[in-house]
Amino acid sequence: MPVPIHLDFIPPAQPDLLTLKIYEAAVKAGPYTLIETVTPVGTEGNYITEYTTTNATSLTNWFAIEWTDSKGASFGMSQGVQGGVESLVSEIVDRVMLRDPTVNENVVAQEAEAVVEQYFGTTDPLSILVADASAAIISGLTLLVLVRSKLFTISQGSSSSYTAGLVSQSGASAATLPDLKALINEANILLGTSFSVILQMRDNEIAGGSVIAGIPDQSRLLVELI
Repeated sequence: MPVPIHLDFIPPAQPDLLTLKIYEAAVKAGPYTLIETVTPVGTEGNYITEYTTTNATSLTNWFAIEWTDSKGASFGMSQGVQGGVESLVSEIVDRVMLRDPTVNENVVAQEAEAVVEQYFGTTDPLSILVADASAAIISGLTLLVLVRSKLFTISQGSSSSYTAGLVSQSGASAATLPDLKALINEANILLGTSFSVILQMRDNEIAGGSVIAGIPDQSRLLVELI
């Protein structure tokens, strides 16, 4: 008996998309079977980003999508995602877009996959589920993805003002970096990735010898790296 499956996705940044094909498989490795072809899919800049198919055979099966344009060209099949679960990447993308809807959602998705892959040490970031991370970790990863997405926007744009969540900044692009750094610092605190290192300064050498101060300046011996 067919069951409804809700799919949430990000369309490729390509013009003239015509159809969205939905595939289903019993296991992640496949083989995948085409269960529905969706059309129309909207217009460039306003393509659909979610769809509920009623042709699935099991809620726990794996699903993949494939976009094609009006000339029949395919943009490749996506990785399989299991029904009834939500990936951490998808959750982070939603949170970033909620905090700053001006960023490019495709860029956010790419950065979210990279951040999740690096943090969890996996080659398949889409396999990490929301349940695999605590609320603090999700918040920290969200901030990191937001910053990385904003850096891309700053490097590509010529505007002298921007908004990063609740942080607004006007002026040259270089002036935005301290605010982004503050977001990174907060993310590191949430993720527990900030650390301190104590460095021992080398003795001053004068005329081939060494001069050691009688009273060391402790304020210059501690360096915090974040």
